[in-house]
Formats: sequence, structure tokens, C-alpha cells
Amino acid sequence: MAYSLTDQFRGLRTTLRINGLILGLGGGAALLLLPQSQMQAAGVAVSGVMWPIRLAGALLISLGSLFLYAASERVISPAAAFTTVVSHSLLAIVLLLAYLQREFTDLTVGGLGVLLAIFLLCLIGAITPLRYLRGGYRHM
Repeated sequence: MAYSLTDQFRGLRTTLRINGLILGLGGGAALLLLPQSQMQAAGVAVSGVMWPIRLAGALLISLGSLFLYAASERVISPAAAFTTVVSHSLLAIVLLLAYLQREFTDLTVGGLGVLLAIFLLCLIGAITPLRYLRGGYRHM
């Protein structure tokens, strides 16, 4: 829906679609479905316990589905924009704190590049909806 150039939610829709596909469905499916050996080789899973990683993958898939659903709505509700800000902010904070505590020392160079891209997507996802929450887009 709303594929016109005059769509006031165009930037937010694009952000929701990109982050829903890459972070939510892509990242969630990777955490949920990749074998333990591949995750250990990449430095993601260092212990034998995999259920927290699988749970995080399932939750990311749920969040990605929510983003894709919100992007397809005619009018994006303030609740969806607020959820987008909070979820992306929390993901960015977790990644930043883990980096500052040097928890990514086992990651490969490629893994660090992917992590940086995920962090940037989280920052974009946290900042983009703010203008729609402040603006008068609620009843259009």
C-alpha cells in the first residue's frame, strides 16, 4: 500500500521494510536455524547452550514480521512508530554495551563488519520514526 511519491510515511516505510527483512527475518532466521558449529566458527556461540540464541532468533523474526506489517498499513500508527523506536534503541544499546565490554573479541573481521552494519541499521531504525511521532501525521 501507499507506493506513491506523496506518501508522508515513505521514509518510515522504507526503514521498516529494510530492517524487518534484514534484522528481523534474516537475522532471526540465522540465529534460529544455523547449526551450532557454524555459529561457533563465526564466534557467535561460545558455549554449548543454544536455547537463548534460538529464542533471540524467534523474537527477531516476530519483530521483523511486526515491522513488515506496520509498513504495509495505510497509516502507520504512533504505537507502531513508538515500538520501532524502542526496539531499535534497545538493540543498539545492547550491541554498544557488549562492544564496550569487549564481548566481541571472538568475532571474525567479517563478523565485526556485519555487527557494524546491524548497529547502523538499529540507529537508523531508532531515529527515523521520531519525526513521525513529533509531527502531525497521526490522523492522516
